[in-house]
Order: sequence, then C-alpha cells, then structure tokens
Amino acid sequence: MMARGAAAERRNKDMQTQDLSVHVNILPCLHRHVVLTTTGGMHFSEGEVCDDIEEHLLCLDCLEYVDEDEVRARWNGTDQLPF
Repeated sequence: MMARGAAAERRNKDMQTQDLSVHVNILPCLHRHVVLTTTGGMHFSEGEVCDDIEEHLLCLDCLEYVDEDEVRARWNGTDQLPF
C-alpha cells in the first residue's frame, strides 16, 4: 500500500509542476518597439542599375509587420486606425 501512495503522490507532484497555462493576449499591441527591416539589394541589369529593395516595419513585441499609419495611431493613443 505504501508504494501505491508514493506513486500517486509523485504523479500529483508532476502534474502540479507542469506548465499547463495558456497565455492569451486580449489587449492590442501598442507597437512600442518597431524596427525597420530591409530586404533586397542593388543589381546591374543590361548595363543599368536596378534595385529590389523593400523596407518593412517589424514590431518586436508582437512580431508582426505593421504599416506606419498603424504605428502612429497606436503611439497617439487611439485604437482605431485613421482610415
């Protein structure tokens, strides 16, 4: 009987130490930490210089690409975008 009780106690302890929580973010991200990411480069094509450089704003808080209007709206304290 003692072994069964110890096994049950160990099982209960293991279940208590597991992180079964679910993190749900119900508040909108304020995009406070935004960086400019650049992809592409400059190339020579038929003797002319071409580029396929693209710039995007990446929010480091929510890891989403955002546009400048959305960032400005959140920084001004409004939740709705101005369009």
